[in-house]
Amino acid sequence: MNNVDNIPFEYVSSIIFENANFALKYSGPAPSTITRAVVGFPDLTHPSGLDAPGWGEAFFIKRGQPIICVLFKKANWYQSEGFFEAMHAARAFLGEKVKISAYGSSMGGYGAILAGKTLKADHVLALCPQYTIQQDIAPFERRFLDQAREIGEFLYDIDAELDDTINYVVVYDPTHNIDRRHVALFKHPLKWTRIPLPGSSHGVLMNIFEMVEKDVFLNMVLNQISPLEFRQKVRLGRVNSTRYIRRMGNLTLKKHHAFTKIFINLAREASHFKLVENWQEVLRDKRERRPDIIIHPGLPETGTRAIQLYFQSTYKGYQRRQVTYPLDTDPDQFSHSWLSKSLLDGNVAVLSHYLKRTPLGVKTLIFSDENLYVEAPLFSDKTREKLKLLLAPYSVRIVVSQCELAQWKKSFYLQSLKKKRSASQLGASRLWGTPMSYKEFFEDDLVLQLTDRNARIADIADLFGAQTTDVVTMRTGQDIMPEFCNAAGLRYFDKAPPALANISMTDLDGEIQRQANGFTVKQANIIGKLIAFEAAADVSRIRANRLKKLAPVEADLPWGDFAYETNAPLKYTKPAFIKRIAELKDLASRISRAIASL
Repeated sequence: MNNVDNIPFEYVSSIIFENANFALKYSGPAPSTITRAVVGFPDLTHPSGLDAPGWGEAFFIKRGQPIICVLFKKANWYQSEGFFEAMHAARAFLGEKVKISAYGSSMGGYGAILAGKTLKADHVLALCPQYTIQQDIAPFERRFLDQAREIGEFLYDIDAELDDTINYVVVYDPTHNIDRRHVALFKHPLKWTRIPLPGSSHGVLMNIFEMVEKDVFLNMVLNQISPLEFRQKVRLGRVNSTRYIRRMGNLTLKKHHAFTKIFINLAREASHFKLVENWQEVLRDKRERRPDIIIHPGLPETGTRAIQLYFQSTYKGYQRRQVTYPLDTDPDQFSHSWLSKSLLDGNVAVLSHYLKRTPLGVKTLIFSDENLYVEAPLFSDKTREKLKLLLAPYSVRIVVSQCELAQWKKSFYLQSLKKKRSASQLGASRLWGTPMSYKEFFEDDLVLQLTDRNARIADIADLFGAQTTDVVTMRTGQDIMPEFCNAAGLRYFDKAPPALANISMTDLDGEIQRQANGFTVKQANIIGKLIAFEAAADVSRIRANRLKKLAPVEADLPWGDFAYETNAPLKYTKPAFIKRIAELKDLASRISRAIASL
């Protein structure tokens, strides 16, 4: 018999099944008198052995609920032979009319899910279950390595035991990285409900008992309350949980102080004054520590996009090391030119906003914007004064990427030819879609400033009040990121850079585009689109909506105005120039015919 007082009914307690690995212990009235029973699956911490107390037995018996307790001789995630034999025996003992709730936590949560189908349960409640502890499937699971090595390959496929007729409810902490990843691995049947319980860590059951009355939890086990209603009651009761307040307060303290204030107030209301004092002290310390700022201003065509894509793809890895790369509001816009654009407009408030919303504890902020190099000469004196004042409390470092000057000049020129002409004459945008020759381009006052790299870098350093400046040289065919990270004092994540979208024009196409830039904006854009196609492109395979963007083409293009001219150092021959014009004209003609047939 059990040490259970105040039992509300006459009940029996006996072993109803036993094999070499498992035993089942029933506690409750005669099965013929009941309508529902719980089958409880113990976790790893529960004592093993057939003489051990049943997991959850006292809790359920005190509340008049019959229970079958699973007893194991060895805690091995129920991977012993005879497990399903035991589950069949449980169902046979109760009979077909009795409804079954399978229930367990952690390893027991796994067991409840594994057994549900064989038990013919209509309800399974699993608290923070594991999907598996096998390292080849769940390499992130490092808590049970000894057990994993001892068990080896699991005998049973839990996915095969999921049943669309069963109501599964899984309660877990989404802020607990390991438990969250386990829950994500399960193949969800039709009736699969997740109840996130932030701040509970792996101790979900103890948190629930702090948040709601135990009878509310009992109703959840017995399927007498909906998951939505249970979640609502838990949310209302969160303020009663010391565990919840402490864990969530600590988590938010690492990320953003605004949310921490909420938990400071909750802790104060719950009279956890020592916790309040500790958090306030941490907040004061963090406010006094400002992050270092690393600014990468380009130059244009020196791997800026690769650098930005790298920081975007490694964002979470750096975040874990208190390094943040503030992304543009449009994550698909890889130029991330918000900083230069706002400063060119005289707006320092945007940068101030980014600095103010930086999570507490961040040690380093990274800003990358190649347009800074191009636009900085045009910032107003007032903007410069505001910027210096704003950044005065910070330690600022400039890290510039560059390549050999002649190589950069040619690449910058070709990209300036390629970019669509801008109606704006502000800043460097007046250079885009230029009809100027190479010689004329590099005689422009603004371009002359840009080619004086030492002076430009010194000016940018002065602009941001930088204490140090590092120059990283880009080499053809080499990944710039290891050297860049080294110069910036950052850890390098050995990660292949994403494919770049910037593809430079050939010298020949650059000259053709230059001459087209002397036509109308529309005509110049059409030539650019034609160049982007392969000359021998199969027009029939080009999407109709893309074709329509080129209409009308042949009639609007002054093909006779193209003439061979030298534009050193661009290299091309007269025959190649004539041939390329003919190819583009033929492509335009084929596109015109295709559009007409749509």
